[in-house]
Amino acid sequence: MPRLLWIGSARRAEFRQPCAGVARRAAAVFVPGIRAAAAEIAVGGPPDLIVLAQARPSQHEPAAIERLRRQAPAARWIVLGGSWCEGELRSGRPLAGAARVYWHQWPIQWPRDCESFEQGDVPVWGLPATAQEEDRLLADLNPGEPDSRLRIAVASADFEMHSLLRRALAGYGSTAAELDAPRLDGVVWDARSPEDLQELAELRRRVPSVPIVALAGFPRWQDVRSLRALGAAAIVSKPFLIDELLWLLARLARGATAGAQPAHSRATAR
Repeated sequence: MPRLLWIGSARRAEFRQPCAGVARRAAAVFVPGIRAAAAEIAVGGPPDLIVLAQARPSQHEPAAIERLRRQAPAARWIVLGGSWCEGELRSGRPLAGAARVYWHQWPIQWPRDCESFEQGDVPVWGLPATAQEEDRLLADLNPGEPDSRLRIAVASADFEMHSLLRRALAGYGSTAAELDAPRLDGVVWDARSPEDLQELAELRRRVPSVPIVALAGFPRWQDVRSLRALGAAAIVSKPFLIDELLWLLARLARGATAGAQPAHSRATAR
């Protein structure tokens, strides 16, 4: 297990589930801020990975972060961004030399990276500090062997999204089935607006025992709570990677992600 140092609030609504996910897959220590992190490293030694939970842009002082980097020069960094940080890449000063993961990306990105680490491969957060976002995206494009046994239905009122998802499923070896098929391993439902919640409730009644993955555009934690209350097994925010969506569907079909929280990927579908 990687040794991990978490810096920042673990009680904030957006960070509660990522915090719980960390504790299950890493030897984690949680501290409230940079000063406490420096004290922890001085006593316990440098970690393998530092997660900087950032509720808002520039929350943590850059000079203090640089001093901490000198204490743990080999540690890899992840900036875990809250909803207020979604525009930081365009208008702010994002921390250089760190992988960026938003809170709604974490439930897919973290376990996939942990699987890579446990199998002896280099996870996305294990790339050199000089890696750019394009390098991390290319490193993450590793769908593995497609699971042709999966039968997935697509529910979307948008014709282009419906067609895209069906073609993508077929291209990765799964079967794009209809909602009334005799066997379904999962349903992908495209949420276009908050007014679509009744549509999800109706879908849940039609397929009561089939896991539903809801696609939502940059959800807030209140949106995630509502979607899960109406029966979504997981939430994937748009834009997303098709291979990560299939990774999640395969695990839901096997019951491996029971109680899964929101998920997100980064590109290739909108």
